Amino acid sequence: MISVYDLEGNKVREIESDLIDVKDNSHVVYMQVVRELAGMRSGSACTKTRGEVRGGGKKPYAQKHTGRARHGSIRSPIWRKGGITFGPKPRKYSFSLPKKVIKLSRNIALKNLIAQDRFIVVENLSNIEPKTKFATNFVKKLPGENCKSLVVVDDYFENVLRAFANLPNFRIVDVNNLKVADILWSQRVILTPEALECLETWR
Repeated sequence: MISVYDLEGNKVREIESDLIDVKDNSHVVYMQVVRELAGMRSGSACTKTRGEVRGGGKKPYAQKHTGRARHGSIRSPIWRKGGITFGPKPRKYSFSLPKKVIKLSRNIALKNLIAQDRFIVVENLSNIEPKTKFATNFVKKLPGENCKSLVVVDDYFENVLRAFANLPNFRIVDVNNLKVADILWSQRVILTPEALECLETWR
């Protein structure tokens, strides 16, 4: 059951949800978190090969009779300031997973919060007074005081951002950008009824 609160911090009712009708699968959650973190990597690391390093057109010294090893270019990888062998090049680290796997991983992550009564729906959250003092007093009345909280909205409302932005250990995300890594980071999820509906109907 999911608890529903009003803006006064009073519990008004409980509702049922299909989000808890999933079996635990830690590997699915792991793969989705890896996918999210890989997708955030810039992949901009770049090194130069011996063909891209400037210089090295002239043979540094004679092939024979010097007593030294033979070399054809000072830009060889074994020379100081030479090219890099098998160095990184710009690339994409992102990869895809089936939509069913993505949805399952998110629901598994939410299931544990629902079981602990840390998954909280707030009616008219989008109409919250845009003041940090009001938000501070409001969250004190909810289960899980002084814990890392994730506020999920169905749209980026200016008053919600202003109310929660200065609170420590609070993150505000749009439901369409909700990541499993954010859910695992949080110890409590506060969301609007519209956001809950999006989670339940997402395909």
